[in-house]
Amino acid sequence: MKNSQVSSAIHKQVKQAREAFLVLANLENLHKNNVLHELAQALRENSAEILAENARDMAEAQKMLECGELSASACNRVLLNEEKIEQMAQNCESVAALPDPAGKIIQATRLDEGLDLYRVSCPIGVILVIFESRPDVVIQISALALKSGNAVILKGGKEAQNSNRILAKLIRNTLAKNDTVPENAVSLVESRDEVSQLVKMSSELDLIIPRGSNRRFQCWDMQMDFVMCIWIKLQMKRKALRLHWMQSWIIPLSAMLWKLYLCIKNIRLSGW
Repeated sequence: MKNSQVSSAIHKQVKQAREAFLVLANLENLHKNNVLHELAQALRENSAEILAENARDMAEAQKMLECGELSASACNRVLLNEEKIEQMAQNCESVAALPDPAGKIIQATRLDEGLDLYRVSCPIGVILVIFESRPDVVIQISALALKSGNAVILKGGKEAQNSNRILAKLIRNTLAKNDTVPENAVSLVESRDEVSQLVKMSSELDLIIPRGSNRRFQCWDMQMDFVMCIWIKLQMKRKALRLHWMQSWIIPLSAMLWKLYLCIKNIRLSGW
């Protein structure tokens, strides 16, 4: 699919995400924290609706399990309950308690008299995250993205479609009620075709994070057999570490987003 074949809706979604990022990246930490606390409250207040949508997913996941389309472990990961919803709310509050990773002077060098060079931490931009099964990942990723000043486009597995949809709706409604954080800082896509179009627009996305097996991404013509390398230059050691991400990452997605948070706070991305 050529970029010219990307639908106007996807073009609009990416454009809106970019516009939201430009606002979010310059937002004061207090405003981001307020949104995260409001999201935690919304999760608690709408737990019944979340569980109702999750029950629909569990019924479909059970059918997929019986047909051999879904593993037992993946089916179990779809399940939400009151305890998990409370954990999601607490996660939002925990992220709000973290220091702002953006706008920090990491290093300063005097090049000449009156000429100083500063290395300042900054958000990544617009991030596409593709994941499977666990609907609570929607909240984990969104909370970390909002805190670090990044806009995110989410694609979860079809086995958790209704849960993902209600959680994304709650996030967007929370943002819409807030005058400071743009609603389009978080958005959702649901079909493989939409992901295919987004992948073809990779030049307009700052980072794509796929989480899953090689087989899963073949439908999007994503060659996951090659080694994707990110050179991360450490602030203290001035030494490059090469991280290899292959077919299926060992690091859980939430942990990976946490590492992105730390990257923004403590280290500099120095190239692919």
